[in-house]
Amino acid sequence: MHLKLIRAAVLGAALSWTGMMAQAQTSAPAGEDPVVARVNGTEIKRSDLVSAQQALPKQYRQLPLKSIFQPLLRQMINSMLIVHAARAQGLHNDPSFKQQVAKMEGQILEQSYLKSIIKSQVTDEALRKDYQNSIVAAAAGGEAEVRARHILVKTEAEAMAIVEDLIKNKADFEALARAKSTGPSSTQGGDLGFFAKGAMVKPFADAAFAMKPGEVTHKPVKTQFGWHVIKVEDRRTGSVPSFEESRQKLSGEMTQRVVTETVGSLRKDAAIETFGLDGGIPAPARIQRVQ
Repeated sequence: MHLKLIRAAVLGAALSWTGMMAQAQTSAPAGEDPVVARVNGTEIKRSDLVSAQQALPKQYRQLPLKSIFQPLLRQMINSMLIVHAARAQGLHNDPSFKQQVAKMEGQILEQSYLKSIIKSQVTDEALRKDYQNSIVAAAAGGEAEVRARHILVKTEAEAMAIVEDLIKNKADFEALARAKSTGPSSTQGGDLGFFAKGAMVKPFADAAFAMKPGEVTHKPVKTQFGWHVIKVEDRRTGSVPSFEESRQKLSGEMTQRVVTETVGSLRKDAAIETFGLDGGIPAPARIQRVQ
């Protein structure tokens, strides 16, 4: 394992760690969470090393902590020294610093709020109910299913350029999906797996189920999510995958629904003021209630 790569990785982890470490210290019995270093009186504990390791790339997270203990601790000490020096100069009182902290705080609060909502609603019980109502029910009737990939973009012009690249230039669909799709399936090359017609929004489902395996849409399909370029990979009569096989897909779909519904509920009764790029009041009204 290349030492330079380890150093670069632990430096990034240490920098992300010191921001949190400078704000708060954890307390635990010494035997459970021993102090591994002190920097000008500030303690670094074993739990802090564990947290920093979790910020490393996957190959380093899987290593025994003791194998990267020294380089990780060294970088954490160096980062802590820099934080102390910055505070000694009063940089933490700089307006731009406070603005960045406020922005980060907002992002963390947003993530924490959505995480709590998702945890309370995307439960094992809810997923099993969804499994019975969608996957099992659809397969029980022998409903046809297709397996498709898609590339989701914001504009029709972007979608048309992708269609032309696929048809005229014989571009690889999966590679384009990974590079250009804004949808969550982009990491799987746009693969949506097998789905019944009722599992997708109508414009998307109508287009996919009208195609043969191997075909690509010659015209992009518009839905509320954007513009889709679709490729059908296969067709079959519905079968019943197990709940465990379906869990990840169901969880992803339910999470998206929960987030959409949560944001929609928050927007429903909010007084939202929108302005033009120059700060002027756009027509027809200054205050718009979003329904």
